[in-house]
Amino acid sequence: MFRKIFYGISLLALLVIAGGYGFLRTKLPQRSGEIKLSGLKSKVDVVFDKWGIPHIEAANEQDAYHALGYLNAQDRIFQLELMVRVAHGRLSEMLGEATLDVDRYFRTLGIQRFAKKYAAEHFRNNPPKIQKALKAYLSGLNSFVASGPTPIEFTLLGIPKREYSLVDLVSISAYMSYTFTNAVRQDPLVSYIHKKLGSNYLKDLAIYWPEGDTQIKVSKKDAAEDLELAALFAEMDNLLDLIPPFFGSNSWVVSGSRTKSGKVILANDPHIGYAAPATWYEAHLKTPDWELYGHHLAGIPFAILGHNHRMAWGVTMLQNDDLDYYREQANPENPDQVRFGNHWEDLKIIEETISVKGKVDVPLRIRISRHGPIINDVLESVGKTESQPVALAWQMLSNFENSMEQVFYELSHSESLADTQAAVSKLHAPGLNINYGDAEGNIAWWAAARLLIRPSHVNSFIILDGAGGRDEVLGYRDFSANPQAVNPWSGIVFNGNNQPGDVGNGLEPGYYAPEERAHRMSQLLDPDKFDWTAADMRQIQLDTKHPRISNFRQHFMKVISESSVRSEVFRQAAEVFKNWEGVHEKNALGPTIFHRLFYHLSISIFADEIEEKGTLVLLNSSLIDKSMPLLLNNPQSPWWDNLQTPDKLENQQEILQTAWVNAVQSLEEDYGPDVNTWNWGRIHTLEIQHLLGRKKPLNLIFNIGPFAVPGSKGVINQIRHKYGPKELKVSSGPSTRRVIDFGDAENSTGISPTGQSGYFFDQHYQDQTPLYLAGKSRRQIINLDRIPGNK
Repeated sequence: MFRKIFYGISLLALLVIAGGYGFLRTKLPQRSGEIKLSGLKSKVDVVFDKWGIPHIEAANEQDAYHALGYLNAQDRIFQLELMVRVAHGRLSEMLGEATLDVDRYFRTLGIQRFAKKYAAEHFRNNPPKIQKALKAYLSGLNSFVASGPTPIEFTLLGIPKREYSLVDLVSISAYMSYTFTNAVRQDPLVSYIHKKLGSNYLKDLAIYWPEGDTQIKVSKKDAAEDLELAALFAEMDNLLDLIPPFFGSNSWVVSGSRTKSGKVILANDPHIGYAAPATWYEAHLKTPDWELYGHHLAGIPFAILGHNHRMAWGVTMLQNDDLDYYREQANPENPDQVRFGNHWEDLKIIEETISVKGKVDVPLRIRISRHGPIINDVLESVGKTESQPVALAWQMLSNFENSMEQVFYELSHSESLADTQAAVSKLHAPGLNINYGDAEGNIAWWAAARLLIRPSHVNSFIILDGAGGRDEVLGYRDFSANPQAVNPWSGIVFNGNNQPGDVGNGLEPGYYAPEERAHRMSQLLDPDKFDWTAADMRQIQLDTKHPRISNFRQHFMKVISESSVRSEVFRQAAEVFKNWEGVHEKNALGPTIFHRLFYHLSISIFADEIEEKGTLVLLNSSLIDKSMPLLLNNPQSPWWDNLQTPDKLENQQEILQTAWVNAVQSLEEDYGPDVNTWNWGRIHTLEIQHLLGRKKPLNLIFNIGPFAVPGSKGVINQIRHKYGPKELKVSSGPSTRRVIDFGDAENSTGISPTGQSGYFFDQHYQDQTPLYLAGKSRRQIINLDRIPGNK
């Protein structure tokens, strides 16, 4: 009897498993056979390579983009849906009240309002061929919505499929541009320091580019409310990690005069937050008169990175300052008016309702000044502490002449250096470094953005005065005055999000990355080497040496020596740290000690002035990395004194001693007394998360990892973590590692951290992860004859 019951249960379990397996297979992307799409003018052939990347061959461009839209949707429709919901402030419909603050903020910011106005009034200003291509892509997306299977995420979250519109696609572009902005986090913190502590404290922070640090070479022609605001944006970043934000990048181009092949080589690895699915959707498009291998974002038809046999371009974030806060002056008689000059102006009022899953709808009242939306009303802690309205002014949402679709369409269709420069010149926001190389031997770099002209007295890194009229933007520079370098005599252009050089207008203010990566590139890209190969470039992309460790370490030599007598652990730690060369490989011990020391040093210096939450905001920004050398070289800085001990004036050596002791003791508590087990890979780990994988046990199904990984901030292989008191969870890193050698353009290489597919049950969901972790690449095929047939 028992045996019959056992067999019965086993059979039932097998049937359930088989049924589940069969159900999951119905959700797989179609990669063979025939799909009939209405709207195609001619037959389109699609060949998938071994990594699931589509190679689309069409008789005309509109059909190519139509097919791309369909294929992009079948792999990434939930990724697209998620970005639209964030941009429009509609996450709470899907995820409940945990994301209500994010929805309030993005509705107030107004990406959807901008997109609606742009789609209705300004999209038609694009050339007809661009309008047709984008509409063809949109038609392909919606063909999949209408006829394709419902993705598993839609089913599990209980959200319906829907048709997408031009407004949605414009919103995605604007949201991805928002992830480029650092001002939202840094400006409130700097304002807090300025108001509470004064200019003596501010001058020791590297708000402006430190003198002597590596620049991109050019060719010449009290208030606690601000601290709360900075901390809130940092918390919001944690929520928004479900959509990968951009953090930084590397890119360089070497002319044929310095390569073994005699042809240009371009390398580019944009650094973006890790997530499943990965950021880029790769596709190869070919028509009788045009061809491109491109890296696309879900919902954006025109490649952001691309190459063909004739040319290639790469991008990194420029990080210029195009977002400001203005503190308005409210009318005490009417809170819906603010002063400008000598008169009161009415705020624009918009009433909206936010739907919240499982809860009652939440009303939202949005107020907008001439500078932008008032954010006090939507961020509760700011509303409690800020006595005056604070408006957010972002150039992206006030500039309707900015056509990102035209810029990237024209880039992908460039037939010359002049074509590329003309396309780049049309980009107003977000600011990008665009590197370029071609088969004719040209190399170039442009700082692509509409750069602001501000009054000379304005410090754009603090909250500005919105009432007096003296802090207003005066105008914009002509593109010809932007930093750029075209065919420089050195034969090399490179950047790592560092400060562009001065072209005659002074250094452009921005939130540039510290110089370490750019400095290391300048070391490795030896100007006396004339036989560079693609393999050399791939090796540089994997470099993990921090070039400034010795500068940092020299300030600790005395305290390290004095502390060595405390115990065997301190002696071993001292020996490791003194002999470490700055390399961040998985088995290294030095990085574990360095980053724990950096954390405790930062807490010891800053927490008494800006609290622990302000210090964490600073720790996870680039400002602290640029500022720490200044502080270490200035023992007289007021930051060294601990304000919590008013009867004592601490000095630099005391703070360094405290940081070193706390770092070593905490490592011993966390990982034991054997320093030889403090491997970097034990602490520095990567788990690539899917939205649904944030809840256990779904992490076992949807997430990829965790893995021990090399790299860190400040090194070329910038696999970057967020700071905390213990383990360092990796949050961002190279989203691809592209190398294009025009001596062999058909064998260019790249890689994805995960895979091409957004569906966890698909073989291409994480099939590239082992290669990525091993530092290897795969071919980016642009010769269809090299792909085994699967038409």
